[in-house]
Formats: sequence, structure tokens, C-alpha cells
Amino acid sequence: MEEKPLVSIILPVYNAELYLRECMESILEQTYQPLEVILVDDGSKDNSPKICDEYAAAHPDIKVLHKKNAGSGAARNDGLEMAKGKYICFADADDKLDGAAAIEKMVCRAERMKADITVATFRRFFGRKYTGKKQLRLKDSKDVASVYGRFIGFYMDGQLAYDWGKLYSADFLRKHRIRSSRHPYMQDKLRNLKCMAWNPVYAFLDESVYCYRENPGSQSERYREDLMKVWISIASDFRKYLEKHGKTEMYEDILAFHLFFGSFFLVKQELQGERNSVMAAAGILRQYGRHPLVKKAFRSLSAGKYVKELPENLWKWLIPSAAWLFRLHGYLFYALGIALLMRNRVDKKITKSRYREE
Repeated sequence: MEEKPLVSIILPVYNAELYLRECMESILEQTYQPLEVILVDDGSKDNSPKICDEYAAAHPDIKVLHKKNAGSGAARNDGLEMAKGKYICFADADDKLDGAAAIEKMVCRAERMKADITVATFRRFFGRKYTGKKQLRLKDSKDVASVYGRFIGFYMDGQLAYDWGKLYSADFLRKHRIRSSRHPYMQDKLRNLKCMAWNPVYAFLDESVYCYRENPGSQSERYREDLMKVWISIASDFRKYLEKHGKTEMYEDILAFHLFFGSFFLVKQELQGERNSVMAAAGILRQYGRHPLVKKAFRSLSAGKYVKELPENLWKWLIPSAAWLFRLHGYLFYALGIALLMRNRVDKKITKSRYREE
């Protein structure tokens, strides 16, 4: 009987004492074996290091690395250096795997398809309340090789952008030397963009394997002073990566859409919380619009490039129109338009439409 491949689960841990045990129990209940669990304590200040050591002492397949805080990207890289598995699974310590067969389902799919990256779906949860399952509209690698598939995977549904809810071939990651960046957030998006650039064999599994915790106190919910800097830096670093490997012309669409949606999130951040300032949002857009990469992206989109392949007529009309307004320096009207969308909860309705009730 053929030996089953080892799966390495890499779990960065930083001040996660409230949720770490729940996450670890979801891993320990997995029906799939053999598993290797690598806990990377990223300089936690709470009881997380003690909890990590407790699990390692009780389970020989759990390893712990205690290190100085350097961010989740560096923690994932350190875990990858230690990993011995054929497949790599990344998780976050405040989330959990969705059901005891989560890993088994992904491995079966990966082995059957000889996949470099296996993408499953997920559910969000808050306390004991779960949303419906996230839709998975991509079917195979041919989808990702198109503007349509990249737009769906990285922006409309987003499932190609996250590290979690996936199974990666360790050989694929090492062959192309793909590591996480040290950006304070969105490291997983940049790493998955780099993966996509090498035309991996994708396998898609329309089953939930991961539960993502909606945590109001998480970093993703806080005001980020460096949001513009990081957003542009992700685009700049990916472009440099493409230039280095002679792939720039192939993926101009993904860069343009990344920078387009950056304008939305910059405005949205200024309109949330106590700030709630359209004028401040317009000022941020004006500053954003000065960057050469942003100028190039909006120039292409205003000319209608890339949008003909998009999945819905709304996007085919909205993106070029918004890009034209942006290029005409209509930043105040641009911000007012996004404010109107938010007031009518259009962004929430779009997010909700991505989930199927179960």
C-alpha cells in the first residue's frame, strides 16, 4: 500500500491565547495522517508561548519555534524552512479548520489532480454564528490563465489571494523560491500573485475546509496609516518580480485591478469610524493619483483595457467610468460616489452575495 504523503501545517502565533487552543483542537481532530504541525511563536507577549510548549510536549508531531517578533510573513518563511511535508498548509492562530476531514479532502484532491496548489472554500464565523459557504466559481487552471479568472480569484471572490484554505506543493514553492514578504499585511496576496505567475496546476475543491474568524479587534479592522504605502508597495514589488522573470506583459491586468481597488479601500477607510470625512478621502486619492504605477493603471482602465473579459456588465461599465473620473482629478466626486455606495450598503450586499446559504 502506497504511503500517504506528509502534510506540514504552519501556524504563526502572536498574542493568540484567546483562540489558540480552539485552533489547535481543530488540527488535532483531523482524520488525515501523517501531519506535522509547526507553531512559530512570533515574540508573543501573552500566554501563547506556554500554550505552544504544552501542545508540543504532549504531541511528538508538533514542533515549536520561539523567535523575535518579525511579522507573520517571516514566521511563515521560518516554518517553511522547518517543514518536511510534501504539502504545506498555512493557517492563522485565531481561525480553525472546518471539520475533521478538512486536510484529507484537500490531499485527496491534490493527489488526484497532481496539483501545485489546491484551493478550497471557507466560512466566516463570529462566536458560534457561521455565515454561508463562500462561493467557488473557478474550476481549473485554465480559468486562472484568463483575465476573467484572475479578477474572480483575486478580487471578486478573493480565494486565490489568501494563504489559508489551501494546500501547496512544497516542491513548487521551493523550486520557484516563493516566500512571504515582510509587508505588515497583504503578504499572502503578494505571495499568491507570485505563485500564479508560474502557471501552477490548480485544483479546486468546492467544499469548506477553513473557518475564518471575524474579529473586530484584529489588525484588518484597524485604521492603517500606511495603507496607501503598503498597497502601492505590493504592486511595485510584484511588478519588479515580473520584470525579473520576464513576465511583465502577461499580468498587467492584475496590477491595474489591484491599484483600482486600492482607491476604493483608501476611501472606505477614511469614511469609517470617527474620521468619516469625504474631504480627507479626496485628499488621499489626490496623493494616491500622483504615483506613476497608479497613473498607468488608471490610464489603461479608462481606455477600457482588460474589462471586456470581466464577468458582469456592471464591472465593464463601472471600472472604466470610475477610472476616467479619477484621471480627470474628480477626486471629491469619486469619494462621494463611494460614500453613496457605502451608505446604501452596496459593498455589504456584494460581499454577502459571495456566500451561499447552507
